[in-house]
Amino acid sequence: MRRLPVLPLLVVALLASLACSGSGGSDPDVSDADAAESDAVDTTTPDAAEDAAPEWTEPPLPPQCVGDFCAASATETPDPEAVGPFPVGVRTYTFVVPGVFNEDGSPRTLVTEVWYPTVESAREGQKDAIDLVAMAPDWCKPSFGDAVIPPLEIDAYRDAPVRNDLGAFPLVVFSHGAYGIRFQNSFQTIHLASHGYVVVSPDHEKNTLWEIITYGYDDTTLLPSALNRPNDLFFLMDTFTGKTRDPDDELYGVINPFRIGVTGHSFGGFACFPPAKWDSRVKAILPLAPAAKMAELYLEMRLTEWSFPTFMMAGEADKTLPYQTMVWNAYKDMQAPKWLVDFPKAGHYSFTDMCRLDLEYVIAHMDFPDAEDALKDGCNPTENVSWEKVHAAVNHYGAAFFNWMLRGSEGSKAFLGQDPANSFDADMTLYSETGE
Repeated sequence: MRRLPVLPLLVVALLASLACSGSGGSDPDVSDADAAESDAVDTTTPDAAEDAAPEWTEPPLPPQCVGDFCAASATETPDPEAVGPFPVGVRTYTFVVPGVFNEDGSPRTLVTEVWYPTVESAREGQKDAIDLVAMAPDWCKPSFGDAVIPPLEIDAYRDAPVRNDLGAFPLVVFSHGAYGIRFQNSFQTIHLASHGYVVVSPDHEKNTLWEIITYGYDDTTLLPSALNRPNDLFFLMDTFTGKTRDPDDELYGVINPFRIGVTGHSFGGFACFPPAKWDSRVKAILPLAPAAKMAELYLEMRLTEWSFPTFMMAGEADKTLPYQTMVWNAYKDMQAPKWLVDFPKAGHYSFTDMCRLDLEYVIAHMDFPDAEDALKDGCNPTENVSWEKVHAAVNHYGAAFFNWMLRGSEGSKAFLGQDPANSFDADMTLYSETGE
């Protein structure tokens, strides 16, 4: 399994300092939750080459349609904002990373959510729901006290069969924010899966929603998480591209190991950059409200040297990470191809499912001050742009970007040139330099 080299001590120190100052004291990108965790623990990982496996030749992307409604391809250009042709299944895996241990000596364990195209008959079943209290680990449940948080229905079907008769789908890996959770962007991950992607998202252990609810904010977790996150993503890319080669695995033949995208929010936006630099299987990244400038410390390079397909989305009203420093300066430094959608009135949590919760209720019934942060930083109905409009834009541009970069749909480039203010009836600006 690929792992990144240990950083020089000076870089590590700078990374820790920047991570702490950039978090604004807290960056719990919480949100909804998705699915009870599986009891099965997978302790294996396939042997992986440094990059894409040389023994494989990339297969052509076959037509992937439900009736006359087809996913994006060289000949198909679906509306990226509309729900895609596939119903979506969801399931939970638990992996123990061999030979890797947390700061406290415990084996590193990645509880991982997977969304994927499922069969048409799944639509006849009951939709899944995000139940935070039920899904919390036993050691975290007492921290909810007497709070009754209603489950949030999602447009996915728990443990539905994998659609395996249409060839391989591109893989997208999502990284949650500091003190976030693997299902914090279910609006986005489910939308991508409906367009013909297998989307995987881990809990970055020791830096999740469960820890901040139980123990409060602890900035000493940020540096270990910064070092662990990219390796978590490499592990999952190796694991799931290995599953697609295993005739005994339910994902056999379902994932295209050569077409991988990475997306993430905040601290997870930072985590998008290392895989893009060090793994040739990754073709495009989509960081949301990212700590993008911080990536320079990890990459040991200036972003003025960065020329990888990068589509960022962020808000100037972000009170958790400084927009000018972390996003705008990063965008200016990058080389083409690059895009930035700028929302003057979007906050940090506008890009997550956090705003779907009844935050005033959570504030009143739980010792969870970060819910109050969210209400002031993206989920305020009078001061912030509607989170529904931000979500629509994330789905529109995210699906269009990956449809072009991962599915080879040249026609999808046209959707990246639309004036976002006209498309979503919101105050936004789209910046881009394609190098073409």
